[in-house]
Amino acid sequence: MKPVKLKRMISCLLLVLLLNALPVAAREDVADPAKSPVIRMTPPAPAFDENMRLAELANRRVRVGQAIGEKGIVILFSTEPRVYTNDVDYEYRQENNLYYLTNLKQKGATLVLTPGNATFPAILFLPRRDPRAETWTGHMYSPEEASQVSGIKEIWEASEFEPFMRALRNRQPYRPKPEKILLSSSSAAGENAIPNSLGFDKIFAAALDNNGEIYLLVPGAGDSMEYRQEQLFASEWSKSASGYSIKNVTPIFAEMRLRKSALELALLQHAIDITTEAHERAWVAAAEANLNASVVLIYKALGGGWEAAPVPAI
Repeated sequence: MKPVKLKRMISCLLLVLLLNALPVAAREDVADPAKSPVIRMTPPAPAFDENMRLAELANRRVRVGQAIGEKGIVILFSTEPRVYTNDVDYEYRQENNLYYLTNLKQKGATLVLTPGNATFPAILFLPRRDPRAETWTGHMYSPEEASQVSGIKEIWEASEFEPFMRALRNRQPYRPKPEKILLSSSSAAGENAIPNSLGFDKIFAAALDNNGEIYLLVPGAGDSMEYRQEQLFASEWSKSASGYSIKNVTPIFAEMRLRKSALELALLQHAIDITTEAHERAWVAAAEANLNASVVLIYKALGGGWEAAPVPAI
């Protein structure tokens, strides 16, 4: 063998030794930061219990209430099912902001926030369960399940939403009949215990001065399939001089998402850690594969007949 060719082969062998050392570096013990591992392993996921999760949802609802003030009302409708073909729906996906405040994934639900009302600051309107329909449409939340998921304790039948809003429009206190109240922890649970205004004094006073505010998800002008319910509601409501003006709640949610809670930051950091590890594993695997391919090409060019070792799993 000629000296030049032998020198080239020795250089290639050194390259192979360097290649085989890469996976070892990638698997170094990550407990010692001084070792500067090639791959940064993801730390354990942040731990939080059910109480912390519900406290997070409650805090979000409080922050929305603080942003709109005591003279405002927030109404959030659940997403309407989308049709894929004539008889097949898309997989249901809840409206982002309603999910952000409740974690509920069911259609037909409506959330009303009245921060000026100490008696009923949050009311969830929920369809009554129908076992026969659930055979075809899937499981629906019971009031207890919806409360466990969302942390909301005042749940009324969905059919009560319209009469409730009519009463607010006319500045009249409203409380459903007991059979229409699916769940309640309020002392006003019985008709005989209803306070004079059910806590709506501040809202009614604002409406009397034409300063009441109804907050909806109406991000843009024109028709929208996603916000059709909100646009129809705003259109109907604005036809009467009710003392309430329609406001867009979208900027409030946008601002809230800019200021993360400690739990949200911990979950975001965990997602970043997972992504970082995945990228670094891909980089090591890709670099190793490219070096293996390069060595094979060099040796074939020199007339070698061997094949590089397979890329080890990382």
